[in-house]
Amino acid sequence: MPTKKKAPSPKTTKKAAAKKPLHRDLRVRLAKSDENFWTFQPSIQSVYWLVIAIAVVGVAVINFNTNIRVNDLLDQIDAQNQASLNDAPATVKH
Repeated sequence: MPTKKKAPSPKTTKKAAAKKPLHRDLRVRLAKSDENFWTFQPSIQSVYWLVIAIAVVGVAVINFNTNIRVNDLLDQIDAQNQASLNDAPATVKH
């Protein structure tokens, strides 16, 4: 059976919308400072950071003191062990 050829569909040409060229300003501009750098305006975040800083310093002090106490205790144990080894008579088993 012969097949029918389809009529070619009409081509539609769309015009592309005109695009604006991208104009990028590559120069660096410094912002004008409205206030002095050294001004301090406390906020609730300042209080949060102060509490965190105090907590960190407190934990560091506790850790340091605990480390000193443990080292002193270990030094005492070593001294007692050394003294007991020096006082014990030397026994030789045959």
